[in-house]
Amino acid sequence: MGKLRKGSSIILILSIVLIAGLSAVFFRESEKESVVVSDPVFSYESGMYENNIQLTITAGEGTEVYYTLDGSEPDINSIKYTGPIEIDDVSKTDNKWSDMDTGLITGRKIYNKPIMKVDKCTIIRAVAITPDGVSSNVITKSYFIGKINNSRYNNLPIISLISNPYNLFDYNAGIYVLGKTYDDFMAENPGTQFDGSIPANYNRRGIKWERKSYIEYFDSQGNVQVSQDIGLRIQGAFSRFNMQKSFSLYAREEYGKDTVDYKFFGDTEQSSFSRLVLQNIEETKYIDPYVSNVTKELDVDTITSYQPVIVFLDGEYWGVYTIRQAVSVDYLSRKYSIDADDILMAKADGYGSYNIESGRARDIGYFNKMINYAETHDMTVKENYEKINEMMDMQSFIDWISIETYLGNFDCIKPGRPDNNVIVWRVMVPDGSNEYADGKWRWILFDTDKGGGYQNDYTYNDLQERLLNQNDASHMQRLFRNLVVNDEFRQMFIDTFRKMGSTVFNQSAATMKWSEFSTVYNDMLERYYARFPTRFFGLQKSLERVKAIDDYFMYRPLYVENMIQSLERYIQSNGGSANE
Repeated sequence: MGKLRKGSSIILILSIVLIAGLSAVFFRESEKESVVVSDPVFSYESGMYENNIQLTITAGEGTEVYYTLDGSEPDINSIKYTGPIEIDDVSKTDNKWSDMDTGLITGRKIYNKPIMKVDKCTIIRAVAITPDGVSSNVITKSYFIGKINNSRYNNLPIISLISNPYNLFDYNAGIYVLGKTYDDFMAENPGTQFDGSIPANYNRRGIKWERKSYIEYFDSQGNVQVSQDIGLRIQGAFSRFNMQKSFSLYAREEYGKDTVDYKFFGDTEQSSFSRLVLQNIEETKYIDPYVSNVTKELDVDTITSYQPVIVFLDGEYWGVYTIRQAVSVDYLSRKYSIDADDILMAKADGYGSYNIESGRARDIGYFNKMINYAETHDMTVKENYEKINEMMDMQSFIDWISIETYLGNFDCIKPGRPDNNVIVWRVMVPDGSNEYADGKWRWILFDTDKGGGYQNDYTYNDLQERLLNQNDASHMQRLFRNLVVNDEFRQMFIDTFRKMGSTVFNQSAATMKWSEFSTVYNDMLERYYARFPTRFFGLQKSLERVKAIDDYFMYRPLYVENMIQSLERYIQSNGGSANE
């Protein structure tokens, strides 16, 4: 809808969008007359053009058109439209956002600015304004000229992500920078060692750190499939201090639509999303959607849908990303036909606690009750084991912990550290007609990118060193050790863990699928690391990591029995019996 400008004579205004959003209508109560503000009309739609274009912008009689080229929303102080605008390939122009001081964005002195001029597109945002200062809707277009098109990027879809630079890079309010949050913290805590969790603008969470932005999605043929306002947040944990950060995209009514409507993913018919994630690829994070797809038949929830995309941020090439569904109650609600309001979701915070992601904060007590029950009751007693079976889906837990252990996921269960990247959920109001609405806790698999040999190779006994290490006391380690003394649980775990090497991550099938998966991204890595030069990882190390993952899935099955034997020794040394 249109906007009001300070100083207008309008006393009470009701705005109505007419003609499919092409006009904004305002009523002056004092004068009982309407002011129709037609939206600017562009002579060319967003798209990819072989040659330069002469863009004209027209608007209703009596209005003036103002526009911007930097991603900010235009107003009367912006560039006044006076005639056709020539749109050409702006890749030859100097970098702007790509040339920002990398220290301001990450805090780590391992990144350099790109040495070349990065690929660019032209962003034009225009508004029509009446002499009274009443505005139309802001219309946004993205233009890719000449060689800057899908074919340059192996025909991957392209996303043009547009936001006022103030939203991203401002010292006080910018969500992409260290900013004032970091300086204030360091002033109060001088000498604090820098790490990814240090207070910074980009580490702030919640709706207050969501910024109104705009997204245009071009399919692999260059056709615009999505064009709308969205809410933008920084996504992730420690990856927030990378140069290429992940984003969460929120559709809300206040932005015009509460869904993003397009069939992004080939493995699902779903075509309406309230939230999406743009996941960065640094350090081969694309192993995560690979693992999700390989394990999708197990009794653990995981987001299998993914699509590699190229992202331009405020007109500049921002690298390869993976667009995915978000891990959310909306996802669970759709998958299991459960009312989202009935779902309780808790997530490990990486510091020893679990926080409620959805539901009432006090309901974390239900999760603690399960953990404490296993801690305080002998699980070799049949009645006690049956009781905890009423609290949790045992196969879901076993599948989840088997995958994490087989992968050796360094960023989940790790020696001497609290749980991280663990999400559990349950339904608060059981429904006997739905097996997934039984009130039991279930596990969600996500963020597995620090597995597959990231820290230790395929010979490492993660079962012994992570799960059975008596010096470690994270929630999931304690839960496993308390349950594994039960013969039934232990046999279920052994059977499942063996299946990891023989079936789920079968040597030939797993390595072949990883090769198919990684090739899509590998072909884009040279341009990606030219955009994000780093002394930490880089192209060569990235390719070495891809090879290490390949070796991991090839040889890890050979060490499954060795890990199972360590479990048997653990049981025997603790006075139990070992099953085969």
